[in-house]
Amino acid sequence: MEKWINQIICGDVLEILKQMPDNFVDCIITSPPYWGLRDYGANGQIGLEKTLEEYLSRLLKITNELKRVLKPSGVMFWNHGDCYNGKCLALQNFRLIIRMIDEQGWILRNIIIWYKPNHMPEPVKDRFTRSYEPVFMLVKSQKYWFDLDSVRIPYKMSSIERLFRNNSQENIRDNYAGYTKENFQKLQEKIKTMVFKENIIPMKNPEDFWVIPAASAEKLAREEREGHFAIFPERLVEPMIRCGCPKDGIVLDPFCGTGTTCVVAKKLGRNFIGIELNPAFVEVARKRVRKIIQAEIF
Repeated sequence: MEKWINQIICGDVLEILKQMPDNFVDCIITSPPYWGLRDYGANGQIGLEKTLEEYLSRLLKITNELKRVLKPSGVMFWNHGDCYNGKCLALQNFRLIIRMIDEQGWILRNIIIWYKPNHMPEPVKDRFTRSYEPVFMLVKSQKYWFDLDSVRIPYKMSSIERLFRNNSQENIRDNYAGYTKENFQKLQEKIKTMVFKENIIPMKNPEDFWVIPAASAEKLAREEREGHFAIFPERLVEPMIRCGCPKDGIVLDPFCGTGTTCVVAKKLGRNFIGIELNPAFVEVARKRVRKIIQAEIF
């Protein structure tokens, strides 16, 4: 098993996955090549199939192997956008996910909306500009490892102040089911003590709408892009790793591109495995990971 750990492997993703042990990785974070969108200049690449059905068939073979190598306690985050097939959206992402659920037994737990405030403009006149992509959170078991505490976010002070003000019986009934007026007042006092005396900000669960700018290829160093125009922003990957992979666990990116998932995993104290077909991207990814390792040493 050691031969896989902290390696970025160049080759065909399906053939490499077939060699991996069962129930091996803790978390999968990836974005496959979308159908009919880009040519990455690698023989055997996914995404240039003549038909959508051929594309889906190829990906389903890969997702079947990903389910096998994922631990029963594991989580997968699958970022997958869409394209237009003529005038109509192809729905390539949802078609795939539905078949993964129906044919392979995946469990879909969330659809996270990744809104990109710096999204690309579109010169269209008969529809709206697309500004987001879905990230599908999938698991293979009813019970899985998930550290929600690691990604909780602080309440805004305005929300805390509103909690202190709106303590009428009607508000308690409508918005805080299960609290009596007396219990609600105790909750207020507890929060007030935390915030103003102990300087502890109450935390809440993150929502499934993430506002994260897309990684701008123009702003990355030339050696870190090498023609790759779909680079993960680190801010997108970080919460996925924190909540989906335990410390010293293994994060797998089967379409790792220039290696952002591997870089963030290393920064957060996790092990990684990257798979990439394009040799130029593999070299960039390896250089980026080596920089993180060297920084840790010195």
